[in-house]
Amino acid sequence: MPVERVHAPFEVKANRGKVALQRGPIVYCVEDVDHVQGVENLRLSSNTELVSEHISSLLHGVTVIRGYSESSAQALTAIPYYAWDNRSPGKMAVWLQENRT
Repeated sequence: MPVERVHAPFEVKANRGKVALQRGPIVYCVEDVDHVQGVENLRLSSNTELVSEHISSLLHGVTVIRGYSESSAQALTAIPYYAWDNRSPGKMAVWLQENRT
């Protein structure tokens, strides 16, 4: 299944210019535990390549989405939303700022 970007409706002011990641029927999120600089600093370029990868050792086996956050110069790892908050306490985000290029 391909990774899709879901753009927030313009009418939702808090999410203008943001994107969520989805693969099939599953919505993904990012967690602080995977991002040293925190999830609030993650920004995706509209042309950032996003790939899925199954990791059997993570949370008893989940498919993650990987990419690169150009704004914070760090790798991006998104996990299925249903699996969040199962490793370490910290912030989580579904909607990520997207820089249009």
